[in-house]
Amino acid sequence: MIFVDTESFSLVFILICSFFVFLSIYLSKKVQFKNLILLGFVLRIFLMLADYYHWFPILNSGVDSEVFHKVALENQRSSVWKIWTNYTYFLTFIYYLTNSSRLIAQYINVLLGVGVMVFVQRSLSLLEIKKSVQKNVILIVVLLPNLIIFSGILLREAWIEFFVAASLFYFLKWFKTGSIKNILLTIVMIMLATIMHSGTISILIGYVIAFLIYNPKTQKTQISGNSIFSLILLIGIMILLMNHFEMFTSKFSNFNFDDPNAFVELTNTTNGGGSDYLTWIKADNVSQCLLLSPLKMFYFLFSPLPTEWRGISDVIGFLIDSIVYLWLCIGIYRFRDLQGFGKPLRMFLLISLLITVFIFAYGTYNAGTAFRHRAKLIPVILITYAVSLNYSTDKHKKNYKLNA
Repeated sequence: MIFVDTESFSLVFILICSFFVFLSIYLSKKVQFKNLILLGFVLRIFLMLADYYHWFPILNSGVDSEVFHKVALENQRSSVWKIWTNYTYFLTFIYYLTNSSRLIAQYINVLLGVGVMVFVQRSLSLLEIKKSVQKNVILIVVLLPNLIIFSGILLREAWIEFFVAASLFYFLKWFKTGSIKNILLTIVMIMLATIMHSGTISILIGYVIAFLIYNPKTQKTQISGNSIFSLILLIGIMILLMNHFEMFTSKFSNFNFDDPNAFVELTNTTNGGGSDYLTWIKADNVSQCLLLSPLKMFYFLFSPLPTEWRGISDVIGFLIDSIVYLWLCIGIYRFRDLQGFGKPLRMFLLISLLITVFIFAYGTYNAGTAFRHRAKLIPVILITYAVSLNYSTDKHKKNYKLNA
């Protein structure tokens, strides 16, 4: 074992590591809004400690996080591993290195959460988004309660959010400057996110379409050398996925893709611990399922909606989470007449976003799961919002303020 299994050692390690992280952010010339990001760092550490020492109940921390901990703990002490999503592999490895230090495992999520904030901010700077818009977006990514929670508790969400944000940054870098290197980094980052949840692979669709038809040098859609390279690369990735598809879709290992009724059964399944929504939907065929998809997507993005409130927890969930997504989506829809490279960029981001929301919507049946899944998409939603507002031709956009 590399580390001694003592709580005091874990705390000392976290303190030392936090000092260097704090210093690197503070001294960085590339990171802006440093005070807000450092505030987000502190809030995430505080929530991590609150969860670890049980200072108060924390939303979304419960059954799943404890199962991950229990399974990884048993694996660390046994030669026969039990697997519950790929996060179990990662967590077992961390427990092996740290001699079962849950505190350090949760702190890794904190660091991933900090990475999300940094990548989102650097993406905004890369696109030369106006400071006022940047500040609104940074306030959300720093203070949105569920992002803070998922960065502090023992779940896989922070990992996925980090690599989605990283893939988006390198995609935007390619979009502005080109380079095959950025294409490769974009794909590698999104694949790393996919390891923890197969649904995020759909984000790659919008990216690949951009690689194929958009030329960063001319800022126009056209066939180029990069298009041919991207097509070859896409074919190679598809072959790889077909040969090793189980690596990314273990969650759906019991789903029969050849059965036309499987999709219908999946749609009609509910298991939400009292927070289910759209329980009245009983689609009898695939056509009906697809017809109802806009409604499913709407509930996925904004639940728990007032029509589904079952108590004070649903009201709080709507006020601290759903309403933010609602406001962002209204902004994206309202400012859709764009100029410059913002117009094609928004189109490619929306392709990725809508396809991914469609996929997640049909795998989500309750508000609690919706909270977790849509948080994975927050970097894409925030950047799409920022692009829509920044490059809009609407003369009245200055009156559109987001009070995050």
